[in-house]
Amino acid sequence: FSVAPGLALDILTEENQARLRFIQPQLGVQYTLQAPVGGWMDEGTWSDGLIPGIADIVKIENQSGQAQRVDVANSNAFAHELTVSGAAAPMIVGVCNGFRLSTVAGVTLADRGAVELVDGLLTTPLVNLEACGLLYGQGVVVGNVLVNAGTLSPGPLEGAGGMTVIGDYAQLNEGRLLVQISGDQPGEFDVVQISG
Repeated sequence: FSVAPGLALDILTEENQARLRFIQPQLGVQYTLQAPVGGWMDEGTWSDGLIPGIADIVKIENQSGQAQRVDVANSNAFAHELTVSGAAAPMIVGVCNGFRLSTVAGVTLADRGAVELVDGLLTTPLVNLEACGLLYGQGVVVGNVLVNAGTLSPGPLEGAGGMTVIGDYAQLNEGRLLVQISGDQPGEFDVVQISG
């Protein structure tokens, strides 16, 4: 099912039942960690110790002046909408070890903001790669990918690998598809599999 534009889905669990309700998306959960690496499920990563949920509009911006990373590595993570930007230095959200990062309204990667898939899964209606945004790594994207002016790079930044997009892929003139090729045998070049 899909959620109406401008609404978020809230899941209420009580003993042996779950209820769904539609609510307004919530602003307020901000990335506040100054250390180089943090965990999505670590309370110290977020303002007021609130881990983002499916109703939260999450903006992660690097303001430290050094490369930073927050990993989804020990549990699935959710947000209503996610924007990642680096500004002063790269800001990377890693989705690792078979875990999933899911959004209801979409993901925007801009200005040195990135999502790295390390055998992870990104589920979202749309990944929008804006100027200097980067989606890279080995894993699966369930949703549409629009490369406006950013870069899609399947596989790790060093070495060959693959990414699967279960959705549509569109690339505008300013966008880039970056693949590595070290030979013509399987495992010697990057692959993007698209099933949209």
